[in-house]
Amino acid sequence: MVRDKAKPEPLRRCFVIAPIGDDGSDDRKRLDKLLRHIIRPAAKRCGYDAIPANEIQKPGIVTTQVIDELLDAPLVIADLTNHNANVLYELAIRHVTKEAVVQIIHKGQPLPFDVCTSRTISYSFDIDDVAKALKDLVRQIRAVEKDGGAVDSPIKAAVNAKALRAVGNPDGNMLAHISAQLAELQQGPRHGYIPLGGENWTPQSTRRTPYDDEVPGFLCPECGDLSRNPYTCTSCGAGNGEP
Repeated sequence: MVRDKAKPEPLRRCFVIAPIGDDGSDDRKRLDKLLRHIIRPAAKRCGYDAIPANEIQKPGIVTTQVIDELLDAPLVIADLTNHNANVLYELAIRHVTKEAVVQIIHKGQPLPFDVCTSRTISYSFDIDDVAKALKDLVRQIRAVEKDGGAVDSPIKAAVNAKALRAVGNPDGNMLAHISAQLAELQQGPRHGYIPLGGENWTPQSTRRTPYDDEVPGFLCPECGDLSRNPYTCTSCGAGNGEP
């Protein structure tokens, strides 16, 4: 008696956001190589089928289909190479969902400021770099799976801080302020001024940072936003109300 072989588990969907370009363009050639040598082998090893927007087969409006994938796909891989505007827009949509996303970028390129605190895999198409990027991508996919798909992002940090402020008590406000300060530290120094603390929010309660002051501002201790007005926060209205 011949036993039926167990059917393999169907691959889950991994949506790839990346600069696509026209057929024959540098962006398309890079994407094809990236899919062939790094993304698809790593995704398949973890049980995913990697699909970029130009390979969506079902009929319909492309923009709507892309947003559907960003909202519903179990995993998204975002190639931030060349800081493509469409990719960054789509990454922001994925961040709103708080679902699993892995960032990659071509080796030697800087990360955009707002996403520089997120772990990002660098790649190139040198033999050694391909092997390392593939290994790192597999490790990162499994890490986000282990965490239940939860991924830290600037949007998630801001939403959490807002939820804490909504508690409406001093402890909640303090936690929101601490959360905002931690987010600032993770993102690195900003331009302008930082408060020294204390109950009176005045110019005397601030100090100039050692960084440049092209965009002078004051960090509100209530909501954590930057304000150009040194007396009253332009976001939440906190302060002593002087002009």
